[in-house]
Amino acid sequence: PLYYVSAALLLAPLAHAPQMQQLYALRLYSLFLGLLSLLVIYKTFRLVFPAHAGWALAGVAFVAFLPQHLAMMAGVDNDAMAELALNVTLYFSVRFLLRTQRDWRDYAALGLAVVAVIWTKMTAYVVLPTAFLALLAGNFCRGRWLHGWQPVPDRTARWQRLLWGVVVPLSATLLWFGRNVL
Repeated sequence: PLYYVSAALLLAPLAHAPQMQQLYALRLYSLFLGLLSLLVIYKTFRLVFPAHAGWALAGVAFVAFLPQHLAMMAGVDNDAMAELALNVTLYFSVRFLLRTQRDWRDYAALGLAVVAVIWTKMTAYVVLPTAFLALLAGNFCRGRWLHGWQPVPDRTARWQRLLWGVVVPLSATLLWFGRNVL
């Protein structure tokens, strides 16, 4: 529903415009979401391979020029937002793992990205185990991903942070799926 709510907000000023103009606005919105997704893919590559900017450009070019990707990004459906939510969740998962010092903003960013995935499309749920594993690994160990891990000594703080990382997405999920009960 996240795509459709945001698209409705976009269309509100165009309520009395011709239908073709509304359709073009929605297609441009989907293309904009696809462009944002490419930007997030670039940033994710730069996180993983900071010394190789060419690899990031190659990854973006590969995704950008897939014919089916171009076709899906020009359509009026929730696929563009699902891809963006999936890529943002992957980015924040990688960033969470690579940081040596994490605060509540890191947990909130990952949690909100998971909420965006849950509220966008079920086929994007494929990234949820990655986010959960990043949350677990990053919460119980500190240090950079490739430079060795050390256990986090403070058990209370560790469980409080994990609770923040799980409670935010879980409560949003319950709100979304709880409406089906009513």
